[in-house]
Amino acid sequence: MLRKFADASSTTDQTGPLYFHFIADKRARRVIPTLFDTWELPSVHYSIYDLERHKDRVDWIPSKHYSSVYGLIRLAIPEILPDSVKEVLFLDTDLVVLNDISPIFDVFKGASDSAMLAMAENISPWYTKHKNHWPARGRGFNAGVIYLHLERARKANWTNLFTTAAKEGLTKFAYGHDQDILNALVVSRPEIVVQLPCEYNFQLASSAQPGKCQKEDRFVKISTEFKDLKENDADCEELLEAIQTKYRTHLYFNNYVKTNTTDDITLVTHLTVDRFDAFNSVLESWEGPVSVAVYCTDAELSQIEKFMKATNMGRRRKNFAMHAVFKAGNYYPINYLRNVALNGSNTDFVYTADIDFIPSKGLYQNLRTLLNSKMKKKVLIVPAFESSTSINVEFPKTKESLVMEWNKGNLQMRPFGLKKLPADLNATGYGKWKESEFPFEVKWQPGYEMLTVIAREAAQLYDEQLVGYGWNNISNYSNLQNEGNQFLMIPSAFTIHRPHSSSSEISRYRASMLYTNARLSPLHGTMTKRNDIQGIRGLAIAAVLAFHLDEATFPSGYIGVDIFFVLSGYLMSVILSKEPNLNLKMFGDFYTRRFKRIVPLYAILLVALTIAVPCFLLRNEVLKFCDNVVWAAAFATNVHTVSEEEDYFAELSSLNVLTHTWSLGVEIQYYLIVPFIILTQRKLSDKYPKFPFIAILLKASLVFQHFSSPQIAFNMLPSRVWQFLAGGLSHDITHSMSNIFDASAVKYEKLRTDENDIESDQKGDTGEKEQSKWFHRALGKRTTDFISIALCVLIFSPWDIFPAFVLRPIAVALTSGLLILGCEDIRQSRLLTNRPLVYLGDLSYVVYLAHWPIIIVWKSVSDSSTVSLYGIYSCLALTFIVSICIHHTIEHAKTKTASIVVALLYGFIAVALILHVPPMLTLLLQSSGMRKCHTMECLNDSEGVRMRGGYTGKDRFECGWKPVNATGSLEILLVGNSVAHLAAMILQPVIEENFPEVRLMRLFAMPACHPNEFVQSVCPAYLKAIPKQVEAMKPDITFVISTKLIAPLKNPKNDAATAKFAAFLQPIANSSRVIILDEFYPRPTSEKGMGITMYKRLLKNEPITDLKATYQSFRIKFANYFARLDLLRIPNLIRHNTSAAMCAEELGWCWWYNRKNLHTYFTDHTHLTVDGRELLRESYTNRMKYRYVFAALAIIAVLIIFFKRFDQRPKWPPVHYSSQNGTIDIVLVVVDAESPKKPGISVCERVETLVKSILVFYSGTLHVHLLTNRRSGQTLSALFRTWPLARVQTSFYNVEEDQRSLEWVKSTHEVNGYGQLKYIIHDILPAYVDKAIFIDSDMLVLEDLSILHSYFEDMERKGIMFSATSDQYKRADLEKSLGKGGREKSVNSGLVLYNLKRMREGGWSELWRQTGVMLMKKFGTLKCPQDLLAYLAIDRSDTYKKLPCVYNFQIGKGALPWDCVKNGTELWKAKIPHWTGPTKYYETRGHTAIFSPIYRCFQKMDGYDFEESHEGPAFRTLINIRNIKREEKQDDVTLTAHVRYEEAIALIQRLNSTWSGPISLVVCGDSWERAQLLSFINSNFLQELFSVHFVYRRKENCPVEYLRRVAIDESRTTTKWEVEKPTESFCRQEIDRRKKREERKAN
Repeated sequence: MLRKFADASSTTDQTGPLYFHFIADKRARRVIPTLFDTWELPSVHYSIYDLERHKDRVDWIPSKHYSSVYGLIRLAIPEILPDSVKEVLFLDTDLVVLNDISPIFDVFKGASDSAMLAMAENISPWYTKHKNHWPARGRGFNAGVIYLHLERARKANWTNLFTTAAKEGLTKFAYGHDQDILNALVVSRPEIVVQLPCEYNFQLASSAQPGKCQKEDRFVKISTEFKDLKENDADCEELLEAIQTKYRTHLYFNNYVKTNTTDDITLVTHLTVDRFDAFNSVLESWEGPVSVAVYCTDAELSQIEKFMKATNMGRRRKNFAMHAVFKAGNYYPINYLRNVALNGSNTDFVYTADIDFIPSKGLYQNLRTLLNSKMKKKVLIVPAFESSTSINVEFPKTKESLVMEWNKGNLQMRPFGLKKLPADLNATGYGKWKESEFPFEVKWQPGYEMLTVIAREAAQLYDEQLVGYGWNNISNYSNLQNEGNQFLMIPSAFTIHRPHSSSSEISRYRASMLYTNARLSPLHGTMTKRNDIQGIRGLAIAAVLAFHLDEATFPSGYIGVDIFFVLSGYLMSVILSKEPNLNLKMFGDFYTRRFKRIVPLYAILLVALTIAVPCFLLRNEVLKFCDNVVWAAAFATNVHTVSEEEDYFAELSSLNVLTHTWSLGVEIQYYLIVPFIILTQRKLSDKYPKFPFIAILLKASLVFQHFSSPQIAFNMLPSRVWQFLAGGLSHDITHSMSNIFDASAVKYEKLRTDENDIESDQKGDTGEKEQSKWFHRALGKRTTDFISIALCVLIFSPWDIFPAFVLRPIAVALTSGLLILGCEDIRQSRLLTNRPLVYLGDLSYVVYLAHWPIIIVWKSVSDSSTVSLYGIYSCLALTFIVSICIHHTIEHAKTKTASIVVALLYGFIAVALILHVPPMLTLLLQSSGMRKCHTMECLNDSEGVRMRGGYTGKDRFECGWKPVNATGSLEILLVGNSVAHLAAMILQPVIEENFPEVRLMRLFAMPACHPNEFVQSVCPAYLKAIPKQVEAMKPDITFVISTKLIAPLKNPKNDAATAKFAAFLQPIANSSRVIILDEFYPRPTSEKGMGITMYKRLLKNEPITDLKATYQSFRIKFANYFARLDLLRIPNLIRHNTSAAMCAEELGWCWWYNRKNLHTYFTDHTHLTVDGRELLRESYTNRMKYRYVFAALAIIAVLIIFFKRFDQRPKWPPVHYSSQNGTIDIVLVVVDAESPKKPGISVCERVETLVKSILVFYSGTLHVHLLTNRRSGQTLSALFRTWPLARVQTSFYNVEEDQRSLEWVKSTHEVNGYGQLKYIIHDILPAYVDKAIFIDSDMLVLEDLSILHSYFEDMERKGIMFSATSDQYKRADLEKSLGKGGREKSVNSGLVLYNLKRMREGGWSELWRQTGVMLMKKFGTLKCPQDLLAYLAIDRSDTYKKLPCVYNFQIGKGALPWDCVKNGTELWKAKIPHWTGPTKYYETRGHTAIFSPIYRCFQKMDGYDFEESHEGPAFRTLINIRNIKREEKQDDVTLTAHVRYEEAIALIQRLNSTWSGPISLVVCGDSWERAQLLSFINSNFLQELFSVHFVYRRKENCPVEYLRRVAIDESRTTTKWEVEKPTESFCRQEIDRRKKREERKAN
């Protein structure tokens, strides 16, 4: 202790010398000089004062404190220390100095001259907690640290001051202590004290309240030594680690001589090195064998061996065995040490005592006389005493002297642990021991610590889970008593506990309330909550929540309910197994408890739903609820589900708020029968002990589930009983195998030594003692951690790992395993016992009740079959807020009137249902206008009625809706049949989320009313009202849901149906800016509607994969319809291809249901469900996004055909023209068709899409300069030759020679050789082109290119040669080559503005060549050709201007979009997105998902709309839309064919599998079909010589002769084989025939 203190003191920030004054007894006066004389501390001095000479100054004060006179002596310091010492700091020796304490020496500065003491306040509530105590101010002062002004104290006659205070106090109190006297003195003389900050005496006693002082350790200056008390009791990680530690052990490290074992007794004990003096005292009092376990380090062991040699201890005594257990961790493994010492003994009997118990004289001989062969089932108890005062009290040597002192009332010696013993000492034998001369029986009670003598073979090993100190041998006493042992206290001898200061381990223990409670609860019979079970509950409810909120992501979450059933079965078995008698009274008590636990909250839920449901659901759903709530109130929802032939998973898509109550019905039904199951089990086990009743029931239930229908197997109790029984069986296994899993019964692993092996042979030791610890540890935390993780993986996996019939037994088995292994805290999984999960388990019942109604209400309000991410967060927040409030109020409320409350609640439900309150409330809310429309809040549209001349037809759909966030003035009108109502539901969220420009949307629709083909008498009046409404409203966009028009089409030029429909549309088109015609989409042909068909098939487990149709069959069936639409000639009419979206899931197929969640897309034959509407949402969004495109096209068409009636309201953005001559020059490098890395989609195809996107936004003239090789030039020239664009000029440049001349600038980029062309654009383009925009073909323009004209002007003004954006990719090589901030300095050449005039005049050629030579010398190879431009931009900043990143917004793996825009909401700021690397236009991840649909939309746009005239004879042609490796041999045979798109996919697959030679295939179709074909080619492997060309049809016309000519012209072999419709057999026959012909030629 002195060494610690001196070392800490000498290393503080105080730089002056330290002078220690030690007041010491005789022994310490020998120790201290040796310590300091051999410890050369700089600037440290000391003096020693004899305690014996001065103790008479204070020993007249009676004290019960263990320090006695050693503590009181501090009162005499002013007299003991010499007068030369003016001030002194008094410190207890159990302190550690943690910081600079020099400020304490200035504490008296500024204080009054009367101040002479400086002390810190107690942070223990002792003085405030106890009523009968010495006077103190507040919590009183602590005397551990005192700063004394000795000069002032002597002047004030200090001795007289404290003597007076002590005598006054002793008149009231029998005992006093120095701290008490000092506090009393401060109360009477408050001016003498100055209060120190608490950090100068930071106390860590068990009763201390550290929160009263600073909580941060860095503020603590002086602390009690046991600073490691500050632990987190909540997680106990350190304690658990200590329990699982395996300690290195060395048996018999001393020269031990084995003695005769017959009738001999070994003292078994343990110690640490600092208690070695106690061990000496024990050896002096105990003559018999000793087995001691020493807890030490390797260094300490060496010191022990040296000490034993130096003291001749090992020579004097040979009968003591010492075993070394080497230190590991921070906890003292007390019971492991006891077991080591116990197993190291080899006598017939053992006496177990801690090292602090000193045997009385003759104890060993007394015990030997009492030991005999009749000790079976008997345990001798050695009475233990302790000193109640000074540590130096003289201990009685004999029983007579001890009893004499006791009878005199001198309580200096008292029974050990008197405060913990029962008030009646006779109960523990101490009262009787004084007079007894013979051994007598005593009873063990909790709190009674006994020193036992027992036969070695009957001795039980101690529970090694208990580490540290404190009741760590209680389980041993309890087990001895439970096994029927008789406890006999010996009368003639005793042992005395040697007082000592508290160790760090016992201080830690006393500060840990969790540890105390956990170990005490079994002794007092209290049943503690198993945290792991609550954790499993939390896991189960989390799974259910995940499944109900996002079934697609967590498809196995329904297993959570199965886990609940297992837990219920386990807990019911636990409850009922404790009942000794299963009779009617017990049955009644059991049902009552279950009733109070389940029914009150359940009844509150039903009442709340009865009130709330009419406010959120529609009338038909409310009526269904009224039926469901009756069954739910009877806990029979599961029975109702089966009787109605409903399916649980199908019900999840409905708006049934009581779907989840089926599981509560199953649980309640099990509660009704479980007492009878347990009763039957007991009866059978009495007669037939081995009859497996529970196992038979479990198997029967499993068989019943397997052979039952899906509804019965899922919902009914007989098919679920096996899960409850699995939980009950887990309890039975735990109970029957308790001797295996109980730590106190696990035998200590015998350490293999020669002595133990011999003794085992002599005594015939059984295998029970050999049972090793590894088995116990194998069933520890790691096992339960693994099981719990496996369970999590099963239920939270995003994939269906196993089918339900496999997944359920696995989950039940894992849960049962956790219940069995977790019967002891030590084996409970850390995952399951973490606080949040345990708390979630506490909330589980309320969460289960509340979550599903909240989800249903959210779905109803948001009108969605699924819950969005925002909805998930909102539902979770509402669920937990409600659950926490109810859990901490209603759920825990204990009332004796629960039955009355439930009766009132059920009565309310009955009255409400009888009086039809819910349906009436729904009607009231609807009629009062309080209730929302199904998807949007409709305004009172009196203006719309006025517009159409007052028409108000019956059953119409009418709604006026104004978006809340509207900022523009656009107006939209929807007319048509009931499908128009569905379109409004789709458009409302689309507008709300993406189009603030829309001010108003009106819906005016009538069910079953189609132009020309209406089926209701009200339709003619309705159809006449539509033009009136449009003319009065003049909407910007009118959506029209078209007629079927399926009558035969005989004469297209004079078709009456087409003319009538055009006449209906014309007035609408005249009054609307744009008219969007929704095309007819594919629909199922089910008899009773797709919803009912799906439901019945799923109910009967019938296949549903045939619920689909081919897209081709739809187009054929409605060919007349589409042909009539093609005949329409309305300039501002835009057709909305809804079938594309409906059939987008799988190429060529239209599915009638969502294959992810099995929700149907159709409610009947026509109307879409929420899932169906989601399919069309993107299509409507895209159609709305290009409303400006449609307007521009409409204006062009109007000008061409001289329509003069188009409304010219200035709502659309003005057109900007670009450069001075009205033409923008763009440069494209398209060269990859000649030698691609692998076959795939041609880059040439991208050019068409890029040009479309430019023309959409730019209305001037475009000059496209195409830098190509021979092959790409042919492809692109064919495209532009057959695509007569009015505003596009093209020029072609063969750059093969230029490319070869640039190969000296080496690059590892995939376009090596062609990317370098960007350096010489000024040389390639003609001199009249003075400005140009270079743009990569994998870009998309979403802005008018003329906006870049301002940058050209700035470049011209400043003499800048080129402008580009920085690279948005994270490239480590840039930091190395360009220096710090390399990426910011970099250049991406996807889009470059060239000032060609300035480049030619400013010596650009010399600039780039010099830079290139320098880079080649420095690096050898560039990673990208654009890096040369980056170096130029840095070295010659006068030549470069940086463009905003939105003009080259890079998309791809490794891109950093957020360096350009702040977040996802700003992605629309991107003007020109750039797909780079492997990321292309079909990916849907990340920010690519925003732009890829736009790219596909431009792909699908009809290119003929951009032509100068629709009457041109040319058919737009794309040659080689798929690149191939041109390796055909001239004498090979090329198969040539042409086909319409509808047959193309099947033909490509057939040719690809049967013809291995070259193929030249021409496909005819429209733009949308071209995009679909590209998607197919991109995702399927075609053989290397398969060429595909595409010809765009005009007005459904595919010119057969032209297709044939293209296929033949594009073949590369001398021999062509033309096939119109090749079949597989024909192909194979022709191949064989031609092979034979070739062979004949060769011969």
